[in-house]
Amino acid sequence: MMLRHSLSLGATCLLTAILLAAVTSFGMDGAVPPSGRKPLVIGYVASWKAYEPGFRMADLRTKGLTHIIYAFGKVGPDGTVSLGDPCIDVGACGDGERPFGLAGNFAALASLKKRNPDLKVLVSLGGWQGSGSFSDAAASKAGRYRMARTAIQTYIDPYPGLFDGFDIDWEFPVEGGLEDNSHRPADKANFTALMTAFRDTLDEAGAAKGRRYLLSAAVSADLPNLANLQPKRLSRVVDWLSVMTYDYHADSDETAFNAPLFPAEGDPDREMNADASIRAYLRYVDPAKLVLGLPFYGRLYSGVDEDRNGLFQPGTPGDPDGGLPAEMDYRQLRQSSISRNGFLRFWSARARCLGSSIAKPDCGSPTTIRTRCSGRRVTREMQDSLAS
Repeated sequence: MMLRHSLSLGATCLLTAILLAAVTSFGMDGAVPPSGRKPLVIGYVASWKAYEPGFRMADLRTKGLTHIIYAFGKVGPDGTVSLGDPCIDVGACGDGERPFGLAGNFAALASLKKRNPDLKVLVSLGGWQGSGSFSDAAASKAGRYRMARTAIQTYIDPYPGLFDGFDIDWEFPVEGGLEDNSHRPADKANFTALMTAFRDTLDEAGAAKGRRYLLSAAVSADLPNLANLQPKRLSRVVDWLSVMTYDYHADSDETAFNAPLFPAEGDPDREMNADASIRAYLRYVDPAKLVLGLPFYGRLYSGVDEDRNGLFQPGTPGDPDGGLPAEMDYRQLRQSSISRNGFLRFWSARARCLGSSIAKPDCGSPTTIRTRCSGRRVTREMQDSLAS
């Protein structure tokens, strides 16, 4: 029998990261680690969501968050940093003239900080689509310090009190990422040198302003990519390293969990999970400097065989005929996939992860509607995964 869809939920477009020490050693009960540091709860905010009808960044619920990372700023080949999208960032649309005072997403971020005075906001530079120039920019000392200096000139100096630092999301040094990204073997050392340049420049700016700015880096969870980093040296420079423990099978034409905590039974790759990734980093990095990434989205495949509930089976990402995308965020999961299309939930006790599958488009009997189609199930599934 052929399943119509198979949906992989990562824990199940806000990405949340929780300080590793708090998760592994102190549970989810809010206890304070022995170091006295409170657990970090960090949300990545996608700037482009502002283009979606009905989305208002100022209405984001930030209670419980310690930090927001705003994605993304642009990096040019010579290291010059600029706004990612001036129109949605600051309201500079059309003729490009910037309105007086705060506008756009920056005004929304300011309102979030006003509502939550302890909230810290960082800007992420790069990302999957914006890492093409990192290698060239970081290849020289001049380029590295130009990047740090222009980042401050673009985001911190014009908007006093709004941004508290930077997150560097280079995907990826040495190899990987988009095909047209620049790469070189020296990226391994140059990435550390780049972060050092940011730390030096931020410290200088902080001394002048009487404060300290934060610095973090988003790093790959794939073990081969770890060999292209200097994790111990990086950890001495940054406030934390955010390990991207999700999208383990993003480019695959075979179904798999998006962000398994442990390998599932029958998993053909035993190292593509958060446990293996974090254990690898712990060989070099103090756990207090590691942050575990959790995706608030799932991946959908169509044309999947029902064997193993659709897990580790060939499939086509997305469902063009049904109008469902390959990647579905939390809101879409509530509104479309789970609540309306009759997905059957299944839980992998070994992977501590969940997924859903459907063999037909309708929900069937009233009993089936309650057990398979209630939108409230998504929230419960999220709680199950995060608790694990």
